[in-house]
Amino acid sequence: MAPLLIEDWLEEQIPEDAILYRRVPRSLFIYRGKFEPDNQPTVGAFEDKNFPGFLSTDWNRYATPQETQLRGGVDPPTNGVVELSVKDVRALTNVLGLERLQVRHTPIRETGIENRAHTDIISNDCDRLVVRTELRERCQVIIKPT
Repeated sequence: MAPLLIEDWLEEQIPEDAILYRRVPRSLFIYRGKFEPDNQPTVGAFEDKNFPGFLSTDWNRYATPQETQLRGGVDPPTNGVVELSVKDVRALTNVLGLERLQVRHTPIRETGIENRAHTDIISNDCDRLVVRTELRERCQVIIKPT
């Protein structure tokens, strides 16, 4: 019997009308012991301390909000999920009018981790607090944390 061949997941161009999902742990909806008054996550939800300048998301072509919710964290069913429009993300510019963020499809296929939907939002801007704040303002909560 011939061995099963695994399809390569090539990087694809992400269209403007695509949606990105971001898993947000319950703790990042809480500030000073209480849920944020507007029910949005804190700006900390839009930073990856392990990979500064990169924000991991899932492309809606290959993932559902529920799949994104369960991808990780301490207690996956308690995660919230936010969505961001690719068009809105790409529209963010810095004070010089230059593109601040890139959206790049970066599928992962490693031992124990397979995520065809994986997409990075890449920041070329040194003022990451401004970027995180702008992403927070543009996101929509689609799964509230429990």
